[in-house]
Amino acid sequence: MYNGVTSTVKWQGDTSLSFSIDQGVRQGGILSSHLYKQYINELLSELEAHNIGISIGNTYAGCPSCADDIVLLSNDQNEMQEMLNTVYDYSSDHRFLIHPIKSNTIVKSVNKRTSERIQQTTENFTLDDNIVEFKSETTHLGLKRTTSEETKININDRISLARRTLNSLIKTGVRGTNGLKPRTSCKIYQVYVIPRLLYGLETLNLQNKDTIALCSFHLFHPQKTAESFTLNSNESQ
Repeated sequence: MYNGVTSTVKWQGDTSLSFSIDQGVRQGGILSSHLYKQYINELLSELEAHNIGISIGNTYAGCPSCADDIVLLSNDQNEMQEMLNTVYDYSSDHRFLIHPIKSNTIVKSVNKRTSERIQQTTENFTLDDNIVEFKSETTHLGLKRTTSEETKININDRISLARRTLNSLIKTGVRGTNGLKPRTSCKIYQVYVIPRLLYGLETLNLQNKDTIALCSFHLFHPQKTAESFTLNSNESQ
């Protein structure tokens, strides 16, 4: 599949000469994430085989991953360092690098004060000779992972992104009866805005107040398209 593959760079309307791709996967390719999963699967299997990391009942859950985004989960400091050593050894054997600056540590506990206390009494983790810094917040697969108020932060981010997406669509005519047909406006909203509003929320512990915030945006914020939803609802009856 990757024999004889070439690529080019397009910049400001100009295209470079083609060059061969001798290693790695195509950036942005449909199969790239699946191929990388196959490449990294031995590492995940090794971590599971050694049973280092957390488990939920009898199910191992120490390294949930998506392509090259890997999370290591452990309740023990020494075990976490052992997991990092395993990851580093595997990367060295397979000739790829894990960027220490893009990797960081989050301490999760029942509240922020407890997380800070644990962090202060925990030695720094390392990847080879590089320190993996402690952070109060990091991003994984588009969601914020924090020491506290994780759900609130992500709800606000989702609503903000959905609002920006909706505003960017207004110039296309998604503005009730003054632009596109109501049914078309509603369909565009469902296809482009709703997925960004709800992305990843199934992994969060939503409270009633979070649901109210999401519903408030969905029902009341997009005033310029509110007529569309009302008209569309009437048309479908």
